[in-house]
Amino acid sequence: MKNTKEKVLKIALELFSQRGYSNVSMDDIKDTASVAKGTLYYHFESKDGLFNETCQYFFEQIKSYVVKKVGKEIVDTKEDYYNIVLASIDYLWDNYENVRMFFLSSREHFEKNFGAHDLFGNVLNIQIDVLKKLGFKGSEAKHIAPMIVSLWMTIFPGRSQNFFTNKKFYKEKALSVVKTLIGGIDEV
Repeated sequence: MKNTKEKVLKIALELFSQRGYSNVSMDDIKDTASVAKGTLYYHFESKDGLFNETCQYFFEQIKSYVVKKVGKEIVDTKEDYYNIVLASIDYLWDNYENVRMFFLSSREHFEKNFGAHDLFGNVLNIQIDVLKKLGFKGSEAKHIAPMIVSLWMTIFPGRSQNFFTNKKFYKEKALSVVKTLIGGIDEV
C-alpha cells in the first residue's frame, strides 16, 4: 500500500504543479495514477488532505535531494549550512518551473482554505530553527531567515524573465549574501 500512496503523491505533485490547485480534481489524480476511487479515498479523505500530504511529500523530495548531495542531514557548522544552501539552490534552479508552479498552487490552496500562506511560514520556521542551532539568538534568526528564504525565491522570477541564466554565477553571489548574513563580512 505504501507504494500506491507514494505513487498517488507523486502524481498529485505533478498535477498540482502543472495545473494549480483549483484545476485538479480527485478524479484527475485517480485517473492519472490509475487507482480505484476507493483506493484514493482510503489513503486521502479529501482533496485538501491529499494536498497537505503532497506538501509534505514535496519537502521530503527536496530534503532527500539535499541530504544526498551534501552527504549529511544534521547541520552542525556554518560550512554545513552553506553546503545545504548551495544544494537547495541546485534543486530550485534545476526544477524551478515545477517548484514555482507548486508554490503558486500551494499559495492558492492555503489562502482559500486558511486565509494565510502557511507553506512559506513553515519554510521560515525551519530556517529559524537551523539558525538557532548555529548559535543565533531567536530575534537574530527571525530577522535573517526571511532574507535567506527571499534569496531562494528570487530564482523563480529571475529564471522566468531570463535575468538569471548562469547557475554558477547565481550560486556564487547567493552564497556571498548568505555568508554576509550569517557569517559576517570578514568571511566573504
